[in-house]
Amino acid sequence: MAGYMPRADALFNTWITAFMTYATANLAALGINPLSAEWTNLVAAYADWQTAYPDHITAQNAAQAAA
Repeated sequence: MAGYMPRADALFNTWITAFMTYATANLAALGINPLSAEWTNLVAAYADWQTAYPDHITAQNAAQAAA
């Protein structure tokens, strides 16, 4: 299903944060095994995003200030 995730970084950040918050609170209702490889990989990717996104914003701001 193409197009359900926002392409803009800020909108994606809002989307993925809401998704992970909801999914984490509703693992059983969604039928997600918290020990599954899919879930643990998603949690790891989200943790990477949470680190990389602020760094990206900082670098973007620095580039704009230098221009």
